[in-house]
Amino acid sequence: MANYVPGLVSLRTSFNDRFHEASKRCVIEDFREFCAKPPERRALLSYLVEPLLPPPQFRDRTMFSNRGIAQELPRALNELGFSVDVIDHRNTAFRPHEAYDLFIGHLPINFERIARALDPDTSIVYFATTLEWQESNRRQERRLAEVKQRRGCSLGSRFCLSHESAKELAEAVICLGKRTSNSFVGYSNVLLVENAAFPLNWSGWQTKDYRAARSSFLFFSGAGNVLKGLDLVLEAFAGTTLEVYVCTALEPDFARAFKRELTAFPNIHLENWIPARSPRFEELVSTCDWVIFPSCSEGHPGSVIECMAHGLLPIVSDAANLELPRGGIEIERLDAEAVRSAALRASQTDPGEIESAAKCLVDEVRARYSPERFRAAFKDAIRRVADNGQN
Repeated sequence: MANYVPGLVSLRTSFNDRFHEASKRCVIEDFREFCAKPPERRALLSYLVEPLLPPPQFRDRTMFSNRGIAQELPRALNELGFSVDVIDHRNTAFRPHEAYDLFIGHLPINFERIARALDPDTSIVYFATTLEWQESNRRQERRLAEVKQRRGCSLGSRFCLSHESAKELAEAVICLGKRTSNSFVGYSNVLLVENAAFPLNWSGWQTKDYRAARSSFLFFSGAGNVLKGLDLVLEAFAGTTLEVYVCTALEPDFARAFKRELTAFPNIHLENWIPARSPRFEELVSTCDWVIFPSCSEGHPGSVIECMAHGLLPIVSDAANLELPRGGIEIERLDAEAVRSAALRASQTDPGEIESAAKCLVDEVRARYSPERFRAAFKDAIRRVADNGQN
């Protein structure tokens, strides 16, 4: 185990925090790293700047969402013949000072203001990585109400901001996830792309002990404890012989409400947030056969796809918006009993079948969820909106 140096860790954290905050105000002008010839068109992309700031060889190539998306979007636009100005979607100070052929906005913090300031001939696209905001909020409200009824406490939420202005201003909405478009009722020209995972160097899936790991489960998730269904996982696993490793940042009010489940049961292991492809993450995907994810609202869950790339079979809700591969299990309802039932069923699966399905899954993820396939789908969507015969 590496030596823990509190001062060094604190210094790194402080630097990273300052860098992250400063990146929100950065503007990358005339990005053309992947242009085959001098670009004839110009695009404005409002998404994330930070992943593009390091030199190419130092950019993060681990977790695809959202850092990989931030790298692939401008590359796709370059390959379509656009130079790209890139701003952060939280940058409220930016004012367009160029004429743009295309504007791609993400989240409503600056979308409407920028869209209304552009030349009328600019093609405008809204890029959505969640369900339609009202539908997503309704689902979260139901889950929070259920927690309040069961536990007697009100927990914080991660409600989506309104992107209603995209109905009026955007020529198209590009959604992440195959079924996401079903929630965008009333929006014109809804186009779809699937999430991705970066290529995998780790090969532990070839030699792991699938029999020993079949009763062990990984919960690997970004922010939103109730949104992602962590409350259901904790209640489902409490008091069982099944092992679950919880890899996510806990919200303070959630940690208080579920203190007993988090501390009193030896089969529930709180890991907090573990970076993908870190040594500890690789230990956990060697320990577990399954990733469990009873989310109530998703675009296309990159955390689950990342686990699938490592050979973990998914146990997911229908709301996770993920097409189940061979060996995957659907959680029939968003309650603890259904989560427990799915986990028990998984733990009784023949280890040979788990191993065979896991090895097929690694190949499937490499083919279906590659960055190249994501980029090709995004380019196709942009062509349908803004192409005027140019490649």
